[in-house]
Amino acid sequence: MLIVSARAGTGHVKAAEALEKAFSRRYPDVLVKRIDLLDFCAQPARQLYGRAYGWVAKTFPFFYGYFYSASKGVQGTHRVRTWFDRLNATPFFRLLAAFRPDAVVCTHFIPANLTAWHQKRSRHDLRVFVTLTDYEVHPFWLVGHGRIEGYSGGP
Repeated sequence: MLIVSARAGTGHVKAAEALEKAFSRRYPDVLVKRIDLLDFCAQPARQLYGRAYGWVAKTFPFFYGYFYSASKGVQGTHRVRTWFDRLNATPFFRLLAAFRPDAVVCTHFIPANLTAWHQKRSRHDLRVFVTLTDYEVHPFWLVGHGRIEGYSGGP
């Protein structure tokens, strides 16, 4: 099992850590590996998602909130972001091909989209699960390609 988060905010990472601990305890015979997607992306993605996100959210919270709300209805933004993510995620796709997990649990929408796209493109019989870690379901979380086995989230 592969658990994938992204260090764009601490909640996604903390959720992945909790899932790793729970799965390892519940299924001690299953290999559980947790990674941060940004460790398997090119530098532009690491800069944008790892540093710029946090800086903008802390320095200009109004701007971040406006972009978050405004992007809910802009499908063109989603397409550009998805293209950018795929372009920068070659090392992640190599990891999926080499590790060949039976299941992937994603605690951030970017690895969810990338994993589902890889699943469809490679025909890897891969079960993809998404754990929602935001306060609401933003359209970015809804994967439009591949097969998502299930979504989960807290109260």
